[in-house]
Amino acid sequence: MPQLNHDRNFESDEDRLLIAWDRLLSTIGGPPTDDRPGVDETNAIHQSKIPVTILTGFLGSGKTTLLCKILEEEPGNILAIVNDMASVNIDAELIKSRSAETIQLENGCACCVLGDNLDEILTEAGKRPPDHIILEASGISDPVSLAQTVSNNGATVLDGIVALVDAESFELVQSNPSIFPLLKRQLDGAHIVAISKTTTDDDILKLQSAIGYLAPGRPVIALNDCSNLSGTLLGANTKGARPEPAAQTHDFSRFVSAVIECSGHVHGDALFDQLNDIPECVYRIKGWLTVVEEKGAQRYLLQAAGPRWRVENAQSAGIDQLVVIGSSNDNKYELFCEKLRSIFK
Repeated sequence: MPQLNHDRNFESDEDRLLIAWDRLLSTIGGPPTDDRPGVDETNAIHQSKIPVTILTGFLGSGKTTLLCKILEEEPGNILAIVNDMASVNIDAELIKSRSAETIQLENGCACCVLGDNLDEILTEAGKRPPDHIILEASGISDPVSLAQTVSNNGATVLDGIVALVDAESFELVQSNPSIFPLLKRQLDGAHIVAISKTTTDDDILKLQSAIGYLAPGRPVIALNDCSNLSGTLLGANTKGARPEPAAQTHDFSRFVSAVIECSGHVHGDALFDQLNDIPECVYRIKGWLTVVEEKGAQRYLLQAAGPRWRVENAQSAGIDQLVVIGSSNDNKYELFCEKLRSIFK
């Protein structure tokens, strides 16, 4: 067997392969696992970079709500990057209200058409480094592609991928062949899986078992039972499993968004009748609108995930507009958007 060249402190072919494997895994967040030659050097390089946590999860899973809670808990200097496939970034506006520095990535998917934009934002952040970056991915994004962008950028290192699963819609999404592959991809790329929107009536152990079957080896936690969100979720790549994403393609074209301008006030009955008839091809609705009531006009924040919707009093003035996200090339989606537009005329 020929003698090896021992430059750069590599002792064997096995060492070379193992170190290369660690570095490959690090592109999707796998931390070095031991004290092999070169590992300490890699750790030192990572410590000089900005840690980035990616929040992923299907549309309406609660990513913005979770991000706002983490920002309230964490006293450090955190930069929030919020991606939305629509031309209006509703989620970013909600996070700005928490007084956090927020950068918007809108009108596309950060793992696809906006990948270069994300890379530029991360590079710019390195010039005035925050303590931490939290990237709220679009509900249709592939977290593995985002993780590779983060890891390949000279200013950042992947801190972990947290995938959210909506307890209320899990069975519905799981049974929908159009969107289940995306959910599976998000789970495959995660270090930790967090269940949102659980209630006292939910069988948490059953949910954890079902999700754990889809994402073996990942810790599956219920957010309602978590008293320290930032302490639990930040640093996910050292607390959870190594992602092992399957070789799947990410088809951004299967989803479409529309922005509906609410130029006038709407009567509640007409709006609520329409919201009670949301078709399966409409996955998400979010935004602000003003409703005429007996006591006058009231501005609301509207949130809908699948067939479930809710409104709450808006905390500030602004432009009334709705974002509707659904399945592309579906006549029912187009018809639903047209009906919404007619309500606001």
